[in-house]
Parts: sequence; structure tokens; C-alpha cells
Amino acid sequence: MPDVVHIGYPKTASTFLQTHVFPNLDGCAFLTHWGDAAAELRPLIRNLYWADDDHYLQETLRTFIAEWRTAHPGPLLLSDENLAGGLYPIDDNWERNARRIHDQLPDAHVLVVVREQRALMRSAYSLHVQRGGYVSFADLLAGRAERARFVPEIFCFHHLVVRYRELFGADRVTVMPYEQLARDPGRFASEVSSLVSGRPVDVPQPTGSRANVSLSPVSLRIMRRTNRMFRKSTYNAHPTVRRVPAAAKLRPVLHATVDRVVPPSFSRRIDDGTPADLADVLEMFAESNTILEQLTGLQLGALGYVVESEQDARRSTPSP
Repeated sequence: MPDVVHIGYPKTASTFLQTHVFPNLDGCAFLTHWGDAAAELRPLIRNLYWADDDHYLQETLRTFIAEWRTAHPGPLLLSDENLAGGLYPIDDNWERNARRIHDQLPDAHVLVVVREQRALMRSAYSLHVQRGGYVSFADLLAGRAERARFVPEIFCFHHLVVRYRELFGADRVTVMPYEQLARDPGRFASEVSSLVSGRPVDVPQPTGSRANVSLSPVSLRIMRRTNRMFRKSTYNAHPTVRRVPAAAKLRPVLHATVDRVVPPSFSRRIDDGTPADLADVLEMFAESNTILEQLTGLQLGALGYVVESEQDARRSTPSP
């Protein structure tokens, strides 16, 4: 079996894969930034996707991978959702990452997990607030957030898929929709395991609460306003009142209280997570999704993705 590189996207069940699927696969060496090799790997992977060419530790990473192979026989399975570029990309680092991954693992099979963009952006916005942001999503989208360059174009998935197909070959790039996981976690896990290990396996299903559950719109509004007044963070250098360390621990409190008692219908009426006018962004996503359907054969429209009409689709031709 070839090496496999899972590159994300962010907010597409990476935690589920890294916790419940990848560690349970036999015959491959699972490598991620929080596993056994975390202390050594984390700075190298971060260097790969953030460093410019002058500071990229190319040979150090190559040596690490070679040593890992010696200690862990079998195909390498590398997983990091930021390899797709992250939520706040620096220039076109996703394309640079693709070249660097190909240089390190030229014969690998690449796994890309995508997600319907409106849900993905809402989830990304929720994460921004949970990390200390305080602006509305409309302001985040318009570039009015501190130290957070949110670029909707990164969720035009076909650009990334086309580039990886150019580098690795079309038969070595697999695209899977996150929505398949939401509908049938067992089947999704089995398909991923077939790709990685060559055979489906029984993957233990998660128990208890789902990881990384987004807060409700009501809780997000409470949190972002509390952040602005009391929480110092990367996205809020100067709280308007004063710094209160306990403000950073508000999320589980809101999840256990507000989210349990406030009706969803009320939450939707004060939703800060959907800009009023997304027409231009949705048109861009529709074109990208239509091209991705043509490239992969996936029926994204049936999964809720916005796609072009049949007439418009004829004018969208996928890149080779």
C-alpha cells in the first residue's frame, strides 16, 4: 500500500478520523502532530505549512520521516488538516504545501475531505469566536477582524484538487464529502480505512459527546461580546474593559446551560453567523462545486452543496 496523506480541510471531521479511524488501522504507521511523535513532528509540520522557502526545514523533515519509517514499518499515514491551507491562509500556502508534500512523499495517496461551504464557514466562524474573536461573521468576511484574514476563496475546493491531481495523478487523489460521515459514520470510516489499509475494518464508534460541537447562535453572541470586553487573545489584543482569565473558559458553561434551554427557533432569529448577502460568494462556490462534481463524479448537489444550473454547468469545464 502507498503512503497516505490526509490534508483536511479544517472543520471536516479531522478529529473523528484522527481519534476513531486512523489509530485503529493495522499495517500502517499513523503520524500526526498530537501522537507519539508530537514533540518532534509538530514544529516540523507547522514549519512546512507556514515557513517561507528560506526558512523551510526541508531536509530536517526528510530525515525525520526516514527515521520514523525505520522505527515503524509499513506505509506512512500522515494527517494534518492545515495542510490544505488552514482557515486563515498566508498568500497561497496551500499550493506551496502541495509542492512540499509531493517533494517529501511523491508516491503518496492524498485524502481530501470537503464540506458544504455555508456550513463550513459557519463552523469556522464559531471556532473564531471560541478562540477569542468578537466580530460578527459579516465583519469577519469583510476583513474587519483583528489578525484574521478570512478568505472564502479557499473553500473553492476544485483549485486544490486540480493541483494535487497534477502533482500526484488523478488516481492518487480521493475526495470525500463530510456529509457522508454525518449520515453514516460507520460507512464513512469503512471507506476511509479501505483507502488507507486496502480493506474495510470495524472502527469503534465514538461514545459520549461529539468532539468540537459548535455553540448555538445565542451562545456565540454572548461569547463574542464577552470576548470583546474581557478576553485578551490573538484576535482581541485590547479588551474594552479589562482582561479576565476566566472569560476564556466560558464555552463549556454556555454549552451546558444556554444551549440546553434556548429553543433553536429563537437562536435562528438572532443568528450572527450568516451574512445577509452571500450572493457573490455562493456564485463562486457553485462554479467550483460544479467543476468538482465533473472531476470526481460526486453528486454534491444531492448533498446540499450549491451547484450551477445545467445550462451554466456547460460553460464550466474542469481543468485537466
